Amino acid sequence: MYWLITFTTYGTHLHDPPALARWEQRQLSADIYLLNEQRRPIVLAAIRRVCERSSWDLIAAHVRTNHVHILLDGPDARSASLASAIKSDASRRLSLELGEPHMRRWTRSSSILRVRDFDRILKYVIDGQGPPMARYQRPAGPPHLPPATL
Repeated sequence: MYWLITFTTYGTHLHDPPALARWEQRQLSADIYLLNEQRRPIVLAAIRRVCERSSWDLIAAHVRTNHVHILLDGPDARSASLASAIKSDASRRLSLELGEPHMRRWTRSSSILRVRDFDRILKYVIDGQGPPMARYQRPAGPPHLPPATL
């Protein structure tokens, strides 16, 4: 089964109407967190690392300034544990590699949707969001298979 996981950075997913967005802005307990040119490749590497350690086949990922899209093949992804593991690993790496202190980087929830129109979603993740930022697309061919054990 194919899954699309999306999560946003802290303080950037504010709602309409503008009055509600202003109220939400005042409720933030930390600064807005954006993924700049230094941070995006670190987050992308974390996505790849977590997927390699698990039973998930990473098909595509795109790390944007204020959100992340991940297209996967694997068992039921509706458990929040995979998105949590990615956020946790990315946060740890951002702290280690950039010397950033512990801070709020991500919104609490993630969107996890079963993909029914694979080609459309793949095109959206890779090319449908403006200029490319930090992105990955699995090379064409069969999915990565773990080495056989004897």
